[in-house]
Amino acid sequence: MRDTVSRVSDRLPDGYMVTDVDYDNLIAIMEIVNERENYIILTVEEYSGFDTKGFSEIIVNGSPVYGLVTNDYSVLKYNIDNTLYTLSSWYDYHDLIEISKNII
Repeated sequence: MRDTVSRVSDRLPDGYMVTDVDYDNLIAIMEIVNERENYIILTVEEYSGFDTKGFSEIIVNGSPVYGLVTNDYSVLKYNIDNTLYTLSSWYDYHDLIEISKNII
């Protein structure tokens, strides 16, 4: 898991920075901020499936990601190499997709 966190940190777009990393059992939790002061949470964990009901499918770099936007937050989820990535933010998908373009 720590290798995945290092790879994500190394691949963030310009203007994005990991400000904290924590671990909860087998889940890595990263706090990311960007130049516009958008606060983003990225969790990385072993993939065991997830329900896509209510999510919209979006293609990023040729891979499907699943997004949900509410009045309070937005979420993107996707599986890469048996690892589930979940990104969330108070704002729309834009920043989450920008980060994902560098991970996928």
